[in-house]
Amino acid sequence: MSIIPVEVPTGAIRYNTDSNKMECFDGTQWMQVSVSESSPTTGRYLLGGGWTSPTDTNVISYVNTSTRGNAFDFGDLIRDQRHASALANNIRGVWDGGYKTSAGGSNVVEYVTIATAGNTTDFGDSSAQYSSGSCASQTRGILAGGYASPSNLDTIEYITFAQTGNAIDFGNLIAAQRDPFGTSTPTRGVFAGGSPTNNNVMEYITIATTGNAVDFGDLSGSTSNACYNLPAGCNGVVGFFGPGGSNLNIDRVNMTSLGNAVGSFGSSDLYTTATKSTTGGSDKLNYFIGSGRVDTTQISTIQTVSFTTGGKAIDFGENVGATESPGACCNAHGGL
Repeated sequence: MSIIPVEVPTGAIRYNTDSNKMECFDGTQWMQVSVSESSPTTGRYLLGGGWTSPTDTNVISYVNTSTRGNAFDFGDLIRDQRHASALANNIRGVWDGGYKTSAGGSNVVEYVTIATAGNTTDFGDSSAQYSSGSCASQTRGILAGGYASPSNLDTIEYITFAQTGNAIDFGNLIAAQRDPFGTSTPTRGVFAGGSPTNNNVMEYITIATTGNAVDFGDLSGSTSNACYNLPAGCNGVVGFFGPGGSNLNIDRVNMTSLGNAVGSFGSSDLYTTATKSTTGGSDKLNYFIGSGRVDTTQISTIQTVSFTTGGKAIDFGENVGATESPGACCNAHGGL
């Protein structure tokens, strides 16, 4: 008795016991099913440390970026400090360095698991003691510039999120500086401004490789001395920088090409040109500004601006304290 062949319909699914993989029939052959998980468009925006008059703080707070409201307590940094740089992938939030009154700078890198509230754990060490710039892809975090006694640095270093350890040499910035503010797409990191030199210049790197930063273009204005933890964010294509220093407004750049920033795409009624120590970040939909300081006043307000429409920043909620110079990161930014 002959066996009548059974025609396999296009789109049929089977489990291949030899390869231990799921396969789909495309009409002519079985193809392995590739499964991937896209990164979220919204997540958690974390603020760690900062100056809450009259002392530094070690408090980490967070908001859910999809829902307006006040921040919740998340945990604590290893010590009270301000001017720490923060970065994240979709799993870990990392803080680099920090300055503590009467105790000086620290080159400690520390991290949390963003989905679970709790205190930071030691990750390793970096070259900068505080005021580095940062950006990240899903796999790598980039640390650029900063201050290590007795001078500013031009060093760029990287960490691998999946494993702890000391930061590794990546290359060099165009000039030695502290507080360049950085953001990224999944492939490119861009750093803007800094102090005291090169303070209107944007420069970029390719995150997956190593090498020196290359000129990208110029901001519409300049950052100035004594500006810390300035805000930057990206939705994967568009990057925002500011406000801060002499930049009253939010600058917009196309992260995939080179060129000067377009000023006046957005603005804040609170965080104005006198802003000296205001942080920020983004998910893939909205840009976050705050908390921070204007002139001599510390304020707790967190504002947000849409990447699509720009315009005036609107109120999102309040941080757990009126805090200037916290390190901010988000697990749903445009670099993931």
